[in-house]
Amino acid sequence: MAIFLAALFIFCLRVIDVSIGTLRVLFVMRGSKWTAAALGLVEASIFILAISHVMKDLSGPKMIGYAAGYACGILVGISIEQWIAAGQVMVRVISKSHPGTLRDRLRAEGFGVTTVRGEGREHEVQILFIVSARKRTQSLLKIAHEVDPQAFVTIDSISMAIGGYMRQGAMSSAMSVKK
Repeated sequence: MAIFLAALFIFCLRVIDVSIGTLRVLFVMRGSKWTAAALGLVEASIFILAISHVMKDLSGPKMIGYAAGYACGILVGISIEQWIAAGQVMVRVISKSHPGTLRDRLRAEGFGVTTVRGEGREHEVQILFIVSARKRTQSLLKIAHEVDPQAFVTIDSISMAIGGYMRQGAMSSAMSVKK
């Protein structure tokens, strides 16, 4: 029974340290060096604790707990990151049929929208560029789908946005840039 409790303990440690590691990598990609460093310290400490318990006795249950905890930690880390939804995204919406209506509706909802004329495969199109807080992405997509269900949408994470029109509070990390 003690070996299974040890395996469960290792499993839990790995879930925690890999979840933190996933978040750490995402904060590194967004340029949050102090947050990433703090997460790295906690992650490494938990990892050392987990691996030291595994190395004391390389039995099957402990190894399974270690491996399963790693896999589960990836899932948990990604889920936490999606729930936090930190940072900004660049949303590009290509609309053939209702670009003006979509632009006006998004602006009415507080989104900054820049439009550019483009040439699609068959018609002239409007490309709408929207930099938004990730937390507002689902709201933006819902509006785009309501106004133009045929619109082509791409979304990319961005590490920084400076200037332009963005809703209050959306530029939190961008404004900390040193001059």
